[in-house]
Amino acid sequence: MEKLAEKSKSKIKVLKQNIEEEITPLVLVAFVFSTGLMIFQHSRGWAWDFTVYSMIGEYIFHDGIYMEWLRPPVASTIMGLFQFVMSRRLAEYAFILTSSIFFTYAANRVSKAYNLDFEAFYILTLTPAAIYYSTMAGTEMLSLGFVMLFFSDLKKPKSGLWLGLAFLTRYNWGLLIPLTLIQFDIKKIIKTGVLAGLTLVPWLLYNYFMTGNPIYSFSNFLMLNVILREATSPLALENFMLATLPTVLLLAWYVKSEVREKLGLNRPDIFMAAFTGLTSFFYLTASLRSIRYLHALVLPVAYFAEKVWTEIGFKNLLIAFLSVNLVFGGLWVLQVDLTSPERYEAASSSDYLGGCMTDSKDWPLMNYAGIPTDSASTPNVTEKRLNEGYRALRFKNNDYYEPSAPVLEETEYFRIYGYEDRCKPVEKADMSYLEGLEERTGSKYTLRGHIFQEFLKDKVEAII
Repeated sequence: MEKLAEKSKSKIKVLKQNIEEEITPLVLVAFVFSTGLMIFQHSRGWAWDFTVYSMIGEYIFHDGIYMEWLRPPVASTIMGLFQFVMSRRLAEYAFILTSSIFFTYAANRVSKAYNLDFEAFYILTLTPAAIYYSTMAGTEMLSLGFVMLFFSDLKKPKSGLWLGLAFLTRYNWGLLIPLTLIQFDIKKIIKTGVLAGLTLVPWLLYNYFMTGNPIYSFSNFLMLNVILREATSPLALENFMLATLPTVLLLAWYVKSEVREKLGLNRPDIFMAAFTGLTSFFYLTASLRSIRYLHALVLPVAYFAEKVWTEIGFKNLLIAFLSVNLVFGGLWVLQVDLTSPERYEAASSSDYLGGCMTDSKDWPLMNYAGIPTDSASTPNVTEKRLNEGYRALRFKNNDYYEPSAPVLEETEYFRIYGYEDRCKPVEKADMSYLEGLEERTGSKYTLRGHIFQEFLKDKVEAII
């Protein structure tokens, strides 16, 4: 027992010493203020995606009312576990703090794996855009942390664990799969794939037991975000610059031949270049092109920028970069508001809602306010629901279909339509995207059938 106690004390002493060496005053300032901005941002209102992740955690672990099957589970699992010991709202702040701590740890792991200066690399990843988008919608910072660990262990099969967890945080990170081939060892590649697959098993089993389809969540994701995506946004190449300023400015030193010669090109550089190419390709070919989708580019940009910073030797430059990041990140957080909960909380207190199922265009936010609500659908579907006893909630000034049923209540924020003698008993609002699609169209949609019968057929015909 005495030997065990001595070993434990020795390990704790070494760990404490490592932390003191690596968590420098500058790193501590960066962590405290960037995390503080993320927490302050979350206090300013409700973000659609973030509320959904929070409610999914409540649904899985605490008999919550709302589920979106197309979302991956890791962020919701973390929030759901916190909800065992605190309220849903406090669990969200705990999640933000956890994501920031985890990201800092992952940045340190990458720095050790690739011989980077941790202080510089960490600060260079915290661009104003990164601070604003890291936890605004829920998963950007957390998923990038898993991606960093994937890169730090890329030569080992252990990278499969991080690949699987990155995928289960944001399905988009399936794009990392081709990078496992850079291991150049078939046995390692197979082990990596097996470990990544094992990571998915709990989620596949949950899907199977709840829906009868182990890939039900991923099927809904693909149908909504890839195959049937209708919303589009124009290509904005300036987003590449806005997402990575000011860190990207350091890369201008690459124009100097002496800098390029000193830095050279090694295998990790190829990893990061390939990652940059994959991330950029998927952004450029996507229908929606928000700056948020370029959040991950801070990883390769900070990686190369740290190398330049080391070569040019301007040590005090880090203070300037950190100051710019925090000041402009703070201004961004202050100027761009999240959704005010006022009208949703007002609607949730109505005597006509709560006892009957509700139909609304803002269904996630109404579920977050505590009212079981399905997404507003086509006029025919809404009229059918009203006849079944639904209440149709319509917020003013959103230019959405107004039902023909009587107005039961009208306030400065909303109108509630329905029939007083009919009431659809409340139930969980867990209709999937595919179920909603079938309800609207009257057609049966399956991932396999639609891909082969419609999606690929349309692509082939377009080529011919």
